[in-house]
Amino acid sequence: MNFGEKILHLRLSADKTESETADILRISKRKYTKIENGRIEIFQLPISFIWRIADVYGVSIDYLVGRNSEKNYKQPHLKVCKYCGRLFHTEDSIVEYCGGDVDE
Repeated sequence: MNFGEKILHLRLSADKTESETADILRISKRKYTKIENGRIEIFQLPISFIWRIADVYGVSIDYLVGRNSEKNYKQPHLKVCKYCGRLFHTEDSIVEYCGGDVDE
């Protein structure tokens, strides 16, 4: 399974649309679609973007880059800002948000 197929599977498992996922990752829907369809390869993406995907879906970077076939799910400590809808980490702000109150 290539990178695009992996994130497609992860997105569908999370019951998210391409638009929702693109917003969470802070990229355009068009760019996200290109990544999922394999028109943008993993080596063309900044490592910080790959970290963000791993954090959002709770998988290891090794899984995303193909070094490990196991997803190695970790329980992400993510919350959703009820004002802007962005995800953020409760332990560290890897995924940014507007700073408003949050729903768990």
